[in-house]
Parts: sequence; C-alpha cells; structure tokens
Amino acid sequence: MEKKKHILIGMIEVGYGHRGPALVLQNALIDRYGPQVLVDVLDMVHAVGALDDDRRIKGAWDFSIPHPVVVRLSYRAMETLYPAVSVVLRCAMPQFFSRTLEYLRLQPPDLVVATHPMVLRAVAWARRKGGFSFPVVALVVDPLNAYALWADPAVDLFLVHSEWARADLLRRGIAPDRIGLVPYPLLPAMKSSEKGRDELCSLYGVGADGKPVVLVTSGAQGLGRVYGFVERAYEENLPFDFLVVTGKNQALFQRMQALATRPRKGRLVPLGQVSCMEDLYTLCDVVTGKVGAATCMETLYHQRPFLCTEWVAQNDYRLLKFLKEENLGCYAPRYTSFVQFLQEERWHSCKKSSIVFSNSGILEALASLVEEGGSLE
Repeated sequence: MEKKKHILIGMIEVGYGHRGPALVLQNALIDRYGPQVLVDVLDMVHAVGALDDDRRIKGAWDFSIPHPVVVRLSYRAMETLYPAVSVVLRCAMPQFFSRTLEYLRLQPPDLVVATHPMVLRAVAWARRKGGFSFPVVALVVDPLNAYALWADPAVDLFLVHSEWARADLLRRGIAPDRIGLVPYPLLPAMKSSEKGRDELCSLYGVGADGKPVVLVTSGAQGLGRVYGFVERAYEENLPFDFLVVTGKNQALFQRMQALATRPRKGRLVPLGQVSCMEDLYTLCDVVTGKVGAATCMETLYHQRPFLCTEWVAQNDYRLLKFLKEENLGCYAPRYTSFVQFLQEERWHSCKKSSIVFSNSGILEALASLVEEGGSLE
C-alpha cells in the first residue's frame, strides 16, 4: 500500500480568520485526494506542547481587542525590525520554536501550510535547523495585506488574495515566482441558507412590520465596543431588531439575555457560538462589529453592507479603508455615528461586492507540491 501524503496545516486559535481557512483547505484537500492524503489541522503552539507560549499568545490577543494600541505598536515594531523578525520571535517564544523542532522530528510531514505567520516562522526555522526537506507554504489569510511577519524568505510559496498583499511581499524582496495570487477561500458561512428570509424572520422572531434587522458580530471572543452600542440603542428604544452573536463571551451572553427581557420597540436576540451564520447573513439588512478578515469577507460574500465600529491592527485598517473607498460599508467608531447610520438607513446607498470566492485556486496552486513525485492523481 502506498504511503499517504501527510499534509500539516498549522494555525493558532486567535480568531476565526486563521482557523476558518485552515479547515476549509483541509476539507478541500480531502475532497480532491481522498484516502491518498492525511491532512491534519493543528492549533500549533498548543499541539507542540509550548503551553506557556500558548497562554501568552492567546492572552495577548484577548487583551489587544479592547486595547488595540498594544497590537498596533507591535505591528509597527515588526515592520521596523524586518528582516530580523524571526530572531526576535525566537527570543520571545523559545519554547514554541524548540518544541516545533521536536514535534517535526517525531512526525515529519510531506508538506506544511501555515495560516498564521508565527507558525510560518517557527516551521521555517525548524526545517532549516532539523535539515528537513518538506515544502513550507504561507496561506496569507489577510485579504489585502502581507505584513512583515508573513514575509519569511525561507518560505517556498506564498498564496495571497490581492495585488496589495502581493505588492507587500515584493517590496520585501520575495521573488515574484514564489507568490501565487488566488481567490479568498469559501468559508463555511459562504453558502446560501436552506431557509427563505420569511422563514428565518419567523424562526428568530425578528423583522416584523419591516423593521430593519442588524447582525452584531465581533469575532469568536465576543469582545468590542459594538456590544455597548447595541445595549444603549436597545435601551433607548430604537426601532431595530438586533441579532447579537456573543461567541465565547458567556458573561456578555447572559447580560444580553437579561436585557432582552425588557420590552422595547425592537427585539434583541442573544446568540452564543453559532454554527449557521449563513442564516443570519441571509436574514439581516446590515452587519456591524469589529472589522476582521473572516467577518468582513463573509459579509461581502453575502453582499451585505458592513458598519465597522473598530479595528485592531493595521491589516484590519486596510480592510476598513477598502470598505469605505468601495462604498461597501461605513466606519462608526462612536455611538452617535453608529445610530445615525442606522436611523438614516444608509445601507441602502452601499454597493454590492463583486469579489470572487473559490477554493479551486488554492488547490491548483498547491497541486504540484501535493502531487510531487507523481504518486497522486
């Protein structure tokens, strides 16, 4: 029996923007190659046993959302320190780098794809240190950006989703023939709902008498100022129905549940971790929350306007600028501008996105690496 090709997809659980594309790629590879491949998706820092670094990374991410200045300064430091970023990371996270090397020695894969730049840096370093020969691919999940941490010259192939991201890599000396321009992948929520809008309105109890429906979502952590905006708008008896996705934030969910018991003109529907986001995108008139790669691209796929209330890092800011310049949404960092957008129903003047989404581009770009040696068809 011919040995299966082992493909390792490494990410870090700091938002769905890294995890979502990893899972999509895993399913796409299995669909194409079936039993000929073994595809693992790993929360890499945790999987290799670097538990101290794992806690620090995820704690820093949770801290950065309500305190974005920290991550913005870190982002600027990475840009300034390039190309010495890997050296700095090895000093900051020695456990992660050393454990990655140990893990790969025990279970050497045939191909590694990284959807997080820290994973990319650790794997590229471990490959050189351990003398491995497997290819390393960066799936750059930031749709419009390839910031300094991504641009590791030791990487064999970079897959990006825009000319902006490609230009970032070229500017840092990455050869053009190592950059592939591919469509953004089809995340699980990027599909049509099996239910019609009227059925969904009845199911969730919203949209009665033509009231606008606002989908509130701010990442898996359920953190951000948008939730305070929604609480105040509901308390002030504004005539909107809010579908509030609180993610992992159980305290927020309970607070929203208590608030929803107070009768108002509109309805407030608290939702925790949701597995049917396509229903909510179909149901809503507008999406609001923190701008991030996955939420932004899902919103554009469903051709809904995005009312952004905040951004964390510079890669998010580029998304925000794109939304504003293309009239695909609006920026409302203050409660007054947030309410004004809703009351004036400005979403009607926003354009529909024409972005193409597909998994086939990534698969085609990886085909020669996956099928190396002619063992796969």
